[in-house]
Amino acid sequence: MHVMADDETASLREYRRMRQAARRAGDIDTLVEGLTFGSDPLRSRGRYREALDLCEEAMSDAELYARRGALQWAHFYRGMCLAGMYELARGLADLDRACQLAQAAGDHQLVAWALTSRSTWLRATDVDAAKAAVHDARKAMRRYRAPLFALGARLDWEDAELARAEGDLKLALKRVRGLETRLSSSSQRMPYLDAHTVALQGEIARDARDPAARALLRRALGMYRAGHWAHSEMRMQVSLWLLGEEIARDRLLACCRTAGYGQEATLLTSGPVAGYVPLHVY
Repeated sequence: MHVMADDETASLREYRRMRQAARRAGDIDTLVEGLTFGSDPLRSRGRYREALDLCEEAMSDAELYARRGALQWAHFYRGMCLAGMYELARGLADLDRACQLAQAAGDHQLVAWALTSRSTWLRATDVDAAKAAVHDARKAMRRYRAPLFALGARLDWEDAELARAEGDLKLALKRVRGLETRLSSSSQRMPYLDAHTVALQGEIARDARDPAARALLRRALGMYRAGHWAHSEMRMQVSLWLLGEEIARDRLLACCRTAGYGQEATLLTSGPVAGYVPLHVY
């Protein structure tokens, strides 16, 4: 619940207490869950190296002692970390493995999340494969037979990004504004996704050479900074730098390299990479 409320400090504290209690009780299954799910608030804040350490420990324990179901989520979160660091081959391999294990276990929720996340990283090079992943993710979500509001919103956002990847900026903007409206009228708050909708509108405007891009990206930067989403904050700074903002490139590059933000480091050293660049993930 603390994670859903974006209270990183409280969630990390509770997961730490969970792991301590599990170790005292010799409960390997609970320990693996604490390691696996405790990595997520770290990952979402861009603290990939710390999150990876927890995932690696979870996978090591799960392989030897825990129920097999614990392993599939560890693969998922490790894949998310590695992809976020732009280690795409390893990240996609983990997401595929998570999907395979989840399918074997009948865990439709994880199948849907793994396919959705896979789409994010496929659309840079293979839009058709990314679209297929989104289609299959929606089928898996329907099989789950329970509301998955966050996942549904995530898929709607992915649809907007896919339109952008295909160069249909009008459709991308229509989709992201539709999502923004649905989020604002919902009782379920997701501040990180609110920030992403602003950032995506800024990227669409940048692609369209719309002067509004700068103000939108600055607004998104402020939202990410307030939420302590470090990687997304760096993405916005790089996006503004690409627009010609006066930003201390060397300091920004050092921060990206230290944190493991491989895509941003590449952009800062060599300029925009060939093809479509997926700047926003979560």
